[in-house]
Amino acid sequence: TLYIKNSKEGDLMTKQNNNPIAIEMFQTEQVNLVGKTNATDFIRMKKDCFPNYRKMLKDRSGIYFLCNKDDNTLYIGESQNLEDRIGHWIKNRDHWDYAIIFSNELFTKTVCTNIEKTLIAKAKETDFYDVKNANGGFSQKIGWLEEYKTDIYTAEIIETFNKVYLDKTKNL
Repeated sequence: TLYIKNSKEGDLMTKQNNNPIAIEMFQTEQVNLVGKTNATDFIRMKKDCFPNYRKMLKDRSGIYFLCNKDDNTLYIGESQNLEDRIGHWIKNRDHWDYAIIFSNELFTKTVCTNIEKTLIAKAKETDFYDVKNANGGFSQKIGWLEEYKTDIYTAEIIETFNKVYLDKTKNL
């Protein structure tokens, strides 16, 4: 269920396990969007707008989706330095035209790799996305608290991705 309130972009509110997930959208342009969920910050940006968002990504850990709406190409990655990693993909990959990036200052390498592995598997299950990842991601052993956090982060990333991906007809 999706509830929209307030301004023209509004605050998106959904329920997952009876807990609300608020998605606040702060800035919008044609494709670019900056927002926040309960657990993560997110940016949806056109590839050529990276310089405008570079400082927001400096020294931030997170998960990113490199997307191409025309052919449903999708690459899912994780990084402990999103600024450097997205900058690398701008120089070395041309199969994407926009990115959806999720970050949280508490994301550890272990949490990020486990989230990435889950997201790659879910994207491949859909048979909609042309997932460009060469492998299925990696997972690391984690304790119950890290596993709990990972599950929460993953659920919110999927929920938000499904709201901000440019083709609303396909979900993870």
